[in-house]
Amino acid sequence: VLTLEPVPGADNNLVLPLPPSPVTTEGVAARGQRLREQLGSGEQRYWTLMLGGDGAGFRYRKDDWVQLARLMKNLATRHNVRWLLASSRRTGRAAERRLQAELEPGVIAAACWFGAGDVCDTEAYMGAAQNVFVTEDSMTMLTEAMYSMRPVYSLRPAQASPNQRYAQALTRFREQGLLCRYALVELSQRLETVQLEPCRVLTESPLVQLGARLAERLDSLA
Repeated sequence: VLTLEPVPGADNNLVLPLPPSPVTTEGVAARGQRLREQLGSGEQRYWTLMLGGDGAGFRYRKDDWVQLARLMKNLATRHNVRWLLASSRRTGRAAERRLQAELEPGVIAAACWFGAGDVCDTEAYMGAAQNVFVTEDSMTMLTEAMYSMRPVYSLRPAQASPNQRYAQALTRFREQGLLCRYALVELSQRLETVQLEPCRVLTESPLVQLGARLAERLDSLA
């Protein structure tokens, strides 16, 4: 029984620090390198933003997308970075168009708009980036970002009411130092002074640790 929290009474319960993910360090690095070569911009630094949308107790309004666009522009200017942006099924065309209208072309190095039919290679985007930002509504995207072994920053809208288990998982990731959490409305009130805190990065895939623990458990049963 593989879980994120201990299951009372389960004899064969292995508790994982993160949900399993198909993302591998080697795959992320290789795809990221190819993307950087395609972009051909020398020493340019990139940050990645992966967008979700309404779901898991999170709801986005027009103001949230405007605040997000302003944050992206501010961080790009202050840190001399360009963004790699990937939206998803839940983002929706209205939100995509709002961001396209608010963002200046020079802020974005590459964008994948799911609603426009683009096919997104998020592993390449993560691999080419120094930092990865993820909207907090998607546990899958958050997990993939942490498996990429990049600093991960989550962003949440004003209306954020995840259920108890989801909220506990976010808190646990934050306590482990693997996730730096921010509210868009709070950041928008201090754009000129915001300082991103350092996030801890995984040094080894949790799946490697899981493999070792499974081997020990199976050996004990032999």
